[in-house]
Formats: sequence, C-alpha cells, structure tokens
Amino acid sequence: MPDPNLKRPVILIVDDNQDQLEMLRRAFSDRYEVLSALDGLDGYAIACSQHPSAIILDIAMPLVDGWTVLRKIRTNQTTKDIPVVIFTALELDAITAEAKNLGVSAVLRKPTPTKELEEVVRQIVRR
Repeated sequence: MPDPNLKRPVILIVDDNQDQLEMLRRAFSDRYEVLSALDGLDGYAIACSQHPSAIILDIAMPLVDGWTVLRKIRTNQTTKDIPVVIFTALELDAITAEAKNLGVSAVLRKPTPTKELEEVVRQIVRR
C-alpha cells in the first residue's frame, strides 16, 4: 500500500468528452492526483495554477482547441516544460509533425487502450 504521506504526481486531463474524461480519471486516480478540464480555456488555467507533472490533451475541442492550448503552454515560462501527451481521434499523420514542432512527448490516437496511455504517462512522469 502506498505511503499516504508521499505526494502523488499530478496529471491534468483536458478533453471535451465527459465520458472520456471520467474513464481516464478512474484509470489514473490510483497512481496520480488527477485534475481535469472539459475545455481548453479551463485546461490552460489549471496548467498555469497547478503546474502538473504531465498533461493529457485532446486536440479537437470547441471554443479553444488543443493546438491553441499547447501553444499557450509552450510560450508561458511557468508551463513551457510540462510534458504533454496528445490523445486524439484525429488521424495521426495529420498532426504528428506539428506535435513534434511543439515538443509533445507522445501522440496517441483514440481509442488507444488505457493501459498503453498509462504506460506512456508513467514513463514521462518518471523522467
């Protein structure tokens, strides 16, 4: 059993799909403190105020898309080094080059098995 006095790493999940968000929250809550946002504006605000160990970010969201959030994260001195995993339903060929240019740690396409996403996040947080 983990020591309750040890602080768990914080991850932020930004996805406009409530069901997806809840599924990921449940999957990660045993190992991490999980913060979540249903839109890019809230996600960016949480990233700035909480400085999570990693961010799981959807790209296709209304109002403010994931690319806009990612650019804001990368140009902010307090958030620029936070590892980001893009988790999207978009075709990977269309986004991989842009993701690489913006320093994304990994790009996974929905529906990737949760265990695979967990392993990617675990490796990133461990660094």
